[in-house]
Amino acid sequence: MDHITNYLNWLKKNMIQTQIDEVTDEITTPFLDRHNDFTQIYIKKLGNDQVKISDNGYIVDDLRMCGVSLTGEKRNRIFQQILNGRGLQYDVATDELFLICDRNQIAEKQHTLLQGMLDINDMFYLSTDNVASVFCEDVIKFFDSSDIYYSQDIRVTGKSGLTHDFPFVLQKNKNHSERMIKLSNKLDKSEAERIMFAWSDVSENRKESQLIVLINDSNSYNRELPEHMTKYNPSIISVNWSERVAQRDKFA
Repeated sequence: MDHITNYLNWLKKNMIQTQIDEVTDEITTPFLDRHNDFTQIYIKKLGNDQVKISDNGYIVDDLRMCGVSLTGEKRNRIFQQILNGRGLQYDVATDELFLICDRNQIAEKQHTLLQGMLDINDMFYLSTDNVASVFCEDVIKFFDSSDIYYSQDIRVTGKSGLTHDFPFVLQKNKNHSERMIKLSNKLDKSEAERIMFAWSDVSENRKESQLIVLINDSNSYNRELPEHMTKYNPSIISVNWSERVAQRDKFA
């Protein structure tokens, strides 16, 4: 079964394009935010054969409405890391997340913006009431204290031509093949689908590699999803953060 083609066909069937005006189209995607609402992006024609792809200010405005400020040192640092890592721009006046690209880059940049929007949307779970510390920083501390050697912020191009980001990669050694790591602050169906697609796309060219999904289980999540991901692709395994010490051999 060609999982990548199936996934892309599913995307095509479940994305809706609506013309807003002469220069702007609204794209409704099947990816859900934490309110279980479909995410939307806007593509506006500019001069010189360029377009602006934007979230129209939804993500940051929604975080603010829910009491999550991005001005604190820790959250602002994470926000900037996501913007820089994805190559996104942020308009302080409108709260827009956006990027400008040539028309022949629209497909890839739509993908990039959507991934960035969902990453920033997940910052809700970094609020003081939900998570005591920043998950990525905790992972770094664990790796460093356990003498686990890693590379950070790796971007890989998949079979589809789309790029996928992995916060950590553990190199091949005598006990393990290469292991890429995805972090999940609150695993849900939408995120599981994104992870499965990203890994199927990437693993076509890295057949001996493995994906470890490290789950912050201090937040509730559907406990059936890790099993579903492994059934979809046996090279995907999941590890709960609370079990990191017992599962240390998977990272060593």
